[in-house]
Amino acid sequence: MDSFTKPTKCCFCVPLRAGVIMITILWLVESLGLSSYYISNMKQKNEYYKNRIYLFYALLLYSVSVTLVTIFGLITIKFIKYFEAYRKRAYLIRLYSIFSNIIVAVSILLNFLGIISVIHSYEHDKALWILINSMDIFISAHFAFVIAAYAARHSPIKENNLSISKSHGIDYLN
Repeated sequence: MDSFTKPTKCCFCVPLRAGVIMITILWLVESLGLSSYYISNMKQKNEYYKNRIYLFYALLLYSVSVTLVTIFGLITIKFIKYFEAYRKRAYLIRLYSIFSNIIVAVSILLNFLGIISVIHSYEHDKALWILINSMDIFISAHFAFVIAAYAARHSPIKENNLSISKSHGIDYLN
C-alpha cells in the first residue's frame, strides 16, 4: 500500500518527474477538450441542453480552473529544474500539489455524482458507466499521490528535518 500512497514512480514504471509532466499534460488536454464540449453544448437550442444550462456553466468553470492549474503546474515543473532562483521557491510545487488535490477531490465528487446519476436516470449499460467512473476515481487518486510525492521530494522542510535528524543521530519519523 505504501507504493500507492507514496509512489517513487508514476504508474509503477515511469520516473516521478516525467510522470507528473505526463499527468499535467493529460489534464490540460482533457480540460481543454471538455471546455470546448461544454461551450458547444451551451450554444445548442435543444430543450435537453436548456434544462441543464447551469450544470454546463458549473462544469465549464471547473474545466477552466483545471486548465489554469495545469498551466501553472507545467510552468512550475519546467522552471524548477532549470533555474536556480526558482529552485528556492519550491513552495510553488507544493502549491501545485495542493491545487491538484483540490482538482482530484472535485473530480472524485463528480464521479460519485455521475454514478448516482447513471443509476437513477439512464437506461444505458449502467455497469459500464459505473466501472468507468470507479476506475477514474482510482486513477485520479493515484495521480494526486504522484504529484504529492513529487512535491514532497522538492520540499525544503523535509530536507532540513532529515539533516537535523541525521546530525543528532535521531531517526526521523514521518
